Amino acid sequence: MRSTRPPALAQWLLHHFGCSSSNSAIIGDMDERYRQGRSRGWYWKEALTAIVGSFLKEISTHKLAATRALLVGWTVKIAWLYIAMVAYILVFRSWLLLLLIVSVVVCALSARLVARVSGPHYRPMVLLYLVVELLAVPVKILLFDWSGSVFLSWASPISTFFAIVLNHFGYFSTVTTLWCGSAVMAVVILFGGGFFRAPAESDSNRREVITA
Repeated sequence: MRSTRPPALAQWLLHHFGCSSSNSAIIGDMDERYRQGRSRGWYWKEALTAIVGSFLKEISTHKLAATRALLVGWTVKIAWLYIAMVAYILVFRSWLLLLLIVSVVVCALSARLVARVSGPHYRPMVLLYLVVELLAVPVKILLFDWSGSVFLSWASPISTFFAIVLNHFGYFSTVTTLWCGSAVMAVVILFGGGFFRAPAESDSNRREVITA
C-alpha cells in the first residue's frame, strides 16, 4: 500500500533550504498533491526545483545583499587564515591541531556573521557563501598546487587535518583530503549560518515583522 507521507528527506531539505518567503505554503501544497496521488519522484523534483529556484531568485533580487554577505565572509576568512599562517610559521608550529580547530570555529563564526548582516534573507546568502567556497575546491585542484592557494577556501585548513590523519596511516591524496575538508566545511558553514536551528517557518515570521 502506498504511503501518504511525503519523502521525509526531500521534505526536510525543503523545510531547511527553501529560500522563498512562502516556503511553508509551498510545502503544504506539495504535501497535499502528494497525498492526492503524485509520485515520490515528482515530490523530489518539485522540492529540488523549489530550493534551487527560490535560491536563484533571492540572489538575483538582492544583489547588494549578496555582495555584502560575500565580502563579510571573505574578510573574516582571509584575515584569520593570514593570522593562522603567520602564527604557524613564527610560533605555533607544534600547535597545528589547535590552529585547525580554531579555524573550524572561525569558519562557523564567519557564516554566523554572514547570516546576521543578511537579516531575513540569511538563508540564500549563507547558501551563496557555501556554494562559492565549494566551487573554489575544484578550482584549487585544477589550477593551483597544494601550498599556493591556502587562502582560496575554508576547505584548505580543514583539509590539513585529514592530510595529517591519512598520512599517519600511510596514505595521502590531495584530492581526497580536499573533498573531506569540503564536506566538513559545508556542515560547519550550514551550522554556523543557522540552517539546523529551526525550520523555514521562522524565516517567514521574521520577514513579516520586518516588513510590518
